[in-house]
Amino acid sequence: MHGILGLALLALPAALPVASPALANAVPAISLSQTTGSSLAVTKVSGAGFRGRESVTIYFDRVVVGAATTDATGELLPATILIPSMAAAGDHVVSVVGTQGDDASVGFLVANPVTGQLIADSFHSRALDSRLRFAVYLPPGYASMTTRYPVVYFLHGLPATPWLYRSRLVFVARNLEMAGQKAIVVVPQSVRPGDSDAEYHDWGPGRDWETAIAIELPRVIDHRYRTIPTRDGRGLIGLSAGGYGAILLGLRHRGVFSALESWSGYFRATDPSGQHTLVFGTARADADASAYSYIPALSHDASNLPTFIAFYVGTADTTFLADNQRFDAALTAARVPHEFDLYPGGHDYALWQTEASAWLQLALQHLATPQSLAMLPLPTGSAGQSSIAMAGKSCRSEGETVTSHVATELEMRDGL
Repeated sequence: MHGILGLALLALPAALPVASPALANAVPAISLSQTTGSSLAVTKVSGAGFRGRESVTIYFDRVVVGAATTDATGELLPATILIPSMAAAGDHVVSVVGTQGDDASVGFLVANPVTGQLIADSFHSRALDSRLRFAVYLPPGYASMTTRYPVVYFLHGLPATPWLYRSRLVFVARNLEMAGQKAIVVVPQSVRPGDSDAEYHDWGPGRDWETAIAIELPRVIDHRYRTIPTRDGRGLIGLSAGGYGAILLGLRHRGVFSALESWSGYFRATDPSGQHTLVFGTARADADASAYSYIPALSHDASNLPTFIAFYVGTADTTFLADNQRFDAALTAARVPHEFDLYPGGHDYALWQTEASAWLQLALQHLATPQSLAMLPLPTGSAGQSSIAMAGKSCRSEGETVTSHVATELEMRDGL
């Protein structure tokens, strides 16, 4: 069984504290600039009746979303909060709790951010020697049909928090639905506490992110979900550092993925600033980390493993514009078919939100379309093994049990 994707940011005690207000005739009360919206909605909290100069914490259900201090009269001036990206559709509560015991609450209705289903899942990764968490979007009608779908694997930017993958799933799923496309979307966790910028590389036992994401994860997805379990059914897309990961992992594992896109990404491993190329210590390791090293193979066996390669960048992206132009020139010189486009904008969500639907649609035009289960026989052996079983490490079932995590998240515990 899989858990419905929920919140796992910060838990409160079992009950919010309740205390008397500052004055006998003053009851703390709050109001919102809006009381309904989708997850990722911005709203403002204001209030009165608190103690003067009281520090307050603002909660969305049991998740901290802000902090403020009342003025001398006990008034809470409007404070901006962001509704958590993984908030489930339905009724929620915004609460303001003061350090001196004052509290007040008001309701907030979250509209469903997508019409498909959002799921939290995980498996025990031998490459990471820990659980790899990932978020999954299933298209509308998935539960009531037997159709198999292409899968879009999406890699987020780095450095990042361990939970960034959740909001990126909502972002991609929304734009997929806006494009009128049906596919499964998988966004893996790409960082852990103390390991925030691995650049999607294999670094050694317990830190082999490339193997976990490019080898283990597709096997798990093909086993648990109704995918099209061939390279024609898998695309790899990434944003910023995730764009680097998508191109590099996709070129290194062309037997697994057939469509690759980089959104404002780059083509060499960099430090967190994006300004300096990482040095891995040997010429071979440095070459392995560069997308340029795989251009000869692309031009040599294009007919055997046709791969759609696209990359996009904003004209005002001062960090990565030149990287994209150089890669375009290198592919053009090698006569490797590819799609490269420049867009007005910088390295920001204004560009990505505007173009994401079109970029997703283009990638899916190069993947297999959803197919009836009867039309698509499974490969022999475990699902997906025909494409990726020979790539290395296995992920056999560990026989663990389902347990609950922080807040409302339920995670899958029987890993492959």
